[in-house]
Parts: sequence; structure tokens; C-alpha cells
Amino acid sequence: MLKKAAVLLIALIILAGLLTIGPVDRRPLKQLSELTEVMETLERSNFHTPGAQQLQAGWALANITPVHPVPLAGYGRRYPQTGIHDSLFVKVIVFDNGISREALVTIDLLLFPKMLLENLRKPETLKKLHLDGIYTGAGHTHNGFGGWDNTAVGKLIFGKYEPKLIEGLTTIIINTIMEASGNLQPVRSGFKKIQAGELLYNRLDRKNGKIDPWLRVLQIERVDGQKAALISYPAHPINIDSEIRDLSRDYPGVLTDRLELEDDIDFAMFMAGMVGSHHLESSGMKDFELTQHAGNLLAERILEDTSIAKYDSTHALGFNQFNSGLHHSQLRISKNLAVRDWVFNLAIGPLEGNLEVLRIGNVLLIGMPGDFSGEISVNEQLDSLAEAKGLHLIITSFNGNYIGYITDDKYYDIVDKDEVRLMNWIGPNKGKYFAEIVKKIIEKSESVD
Repeated sequence: MLKKAAVLLIALIILAGLLTIGPVDRRPLKQLSELTEVMETLERSNFHTPGAQQLQAGWALANITPVHPVPLAGYGRRYPQTGIHDSLFVKVIVFDNGISREALVTIDLLLFPKMLLENLRKPETLKKLHLDGIYTGAGHTHNGFGGWDNTAVGKLIFGKYEPKLIEGLTTIIINTIMEASGNLQPVRSGFKKIQAGELLYNRLDRKNGKIDPWLRVLQIERVDGQKAALISYPAHPINIDSEIRDLSRDYPGVLTDRLELEDDIDFAMFMAGMVGSHHLESSGMKDFELTQHAGNLLAERILEDTSIAKYDSTHALGFNQFNSGLHHSQLRISKNLAVRDWVFNLAIGPLEGNLEVLRIGNVLLIGMPGDFSGEISVNEQLDSLAEAKGLHLIITSFNGNYIGYITDDKYYDIVDKDEVRLMNWIGPNKGKYFAEIVKKIIEKSESVD
């Protein structure tokens, strides 16, 4: 009897393993029908509308700093917050060219919450705001608040899900978009790309890994001389020790505050760039000393840059969103084994890898559903491909559909770090997968004179 019971137990364990664990899908890129389908979708897509009128823009912000202690989101389970080092904001720029009206929205949180994105994208909400699309991003601070994720894992590491929090943020953003829309004035849009690579290192391979060294600035100038700027930089905002539980925007907060104190820029907003493998060089500093140093240095780099922004005479504007085609998760537990998709869905939710594309003049913004790595951009020469088309490329991360880290494929089997092992939820060959998608978007996005 004991022997039969042991055999039954072993059989149940094997069955449980077969039901919950499966092999990593290692199909090469050319065998992925998902990519073929995405390419066919992109071939039919249009990424801008020529403007019938002068390009107009308006901007606004709202403070979202909680008035009561809240759980923090970043570094895992960590709450409540103990103080406020600097305030958190939602910032918005609305663009209109007489045919299309689009909003650019960034939030000072770890991610752009999925539930918040779904609320804003409801047809009735877009109709109320007279918007055709909303492009979203986040500063990616690890010292923002949580409570906005209703999945099992989200509740565990970001704190109890608070529906009223999402409702409140939805209302705030709607009101901020309406305020920005009420301030529309004729503008011209420009672009700057400023070298700032000495502040970075590749955390996956400090010695040989490549970095994307650019500080990218989308600059908007109104007819009255007022200027707004969207800044994107690839350094991961993860510079405050996990034991410090004060709310803060990390170095992006210092950067944008400093710019707004100067005469050159009146409104500054930040979206995390290609942060999938890039860290700030600490130079012996840490915590708020490091964030102050980096934020001020980046602001000075922008303010000291005397090159004339490449302004566009075109009024082209347009928004598009589409699914990456990746629906099957690949959360590994060993080199060749991953938890099955139904287990992932139960814990984290279904994988939804939507991308966003916003065209403003000849500036092309592509929003990624995760921590996209600048090393991929460098290796695939994505900037150069865009520039050859007369376009200025800005790739941002954390657009509200999180699928984990998207890093260079060479690390998948040789680097034992969380960014590759624990936080890559989509499997091997996916760095190249997303690079091919970006290339297709660039191909379909011709310069407009």
C-alpha cells in the first residue's frame, strides 16, 4: 500500500510539473508567424496625417502626490512611504493640426498603470476629450506610489489594489488634458540629440556592452516664445536605496525642475527612454546626492547646447497603436524551462504587448510595452535608419502594457541577472523581433516636407 501511495504521489508531482512547466520556445526569428502577421498589419498602417492648418499645442500639469501614506512601487514589496522628498506629477501636451488631435501624457510612477490606460482609451473618454489618440509613458521612478495593479503579483509587490486611486488618476488626467486643450496656440516642433554618454554604463556587460549615449529633446515653441520640452534619456531611474521610502521622481525630477527654473524652457516633461540595460555612473555618490548630480548635469547639458533645434515646417501629426503579436509568455525557471502561460496569466495577467506610435512633424515617437534596451537600438542602427528618412527617433518605455525586459538577444543564455532571467517574459530572439518592428515603422514613416 505504501509503495502504491508513493508511486501515486510521484505521478501527481510529474503531472503537476507537466501542467505548470514547459519548454522555452526557441524558434528562430524567421519561423515566428507572429512577426509576419505584425509586419502585414504595419504594411497597411498610416503613421501621420498631413495638417490642414497650423500645428497647435497646449500643455498643463497636475500634482498627484498622495496626502496620506501609501505603499511604494519599486524594488518589490515596500510600504508605506515615510515622507515626501519631491512631488509627483502628471504632465500633458496636446497637439492639433486641424485634422488630428493627440495627447502626450507622462506620469511620475514606476509604470503607466494598465487600468488607467484602459480608462483613458475608452471610446467615450476619447470622444469627450475630442482626441484621436493618447501616447503614454512614465518617468519610471522606483519611489513612486503603488496600489494601481489588480493582478495577484501586483497586489503582492505594489500594495493593495485601490480602484478609487485609478478613478482619481483618471479624473485628474482627463481634467489636465482638457486644460491643455484649452490653451492651444500655434507652435513649431523641433528636435535635439545631445551627447551625454559619460553618465552611463551597461549593467548587463559593463566592459563590452554598448550604450545609447543620447539625451533626446522634443522641443515645442509657441508663437509667443513660450517653450515646452519632452526629454527622454536611457539611464534607469533606480538610484535611491530601497530603504529610503520617501516619494521622489529620482533624477528626472531634478532635471525637469531645473529646466523650468531657467528662462529657456517653461514646461518640461520626462519619459523614460531605452532603459533596459543602462544605469547611471555613480562616481562614488548615492541616493539623493546622485539624483541631484545627474539631474543637474543633464539639465546643464541641454541648457548649454547652442545648436539650433531642427524645427519642422510640416504640420504632420498622427497616432497609431497595434499589438506586437506576442501573447505567449516565457517566464523562465531554468535555462530551458518556463512556467506555462496559464500559470503566468493567473499570477500576472495575459501578456499584451501593444506598441504606440506618435508622429509630430518629423519626430517619430515609439512607445514600448516594457524596459526596451538602448543596446538594441545601437546594434540595429535604428537612429541612423530614421535619419536616412529625414526622421528623428525617440523610443520610450512603459506605455501601459508591460511585458518585461526587452534586451539584446546575446545575453539570453549567458547572463544570470534579473533583467535577463527573471524579468524577460517573452523569451529568446525578441530583441531582434522588436528591432524589426521598429524598422518597419520607420520604413512606413516617410519624411514630410
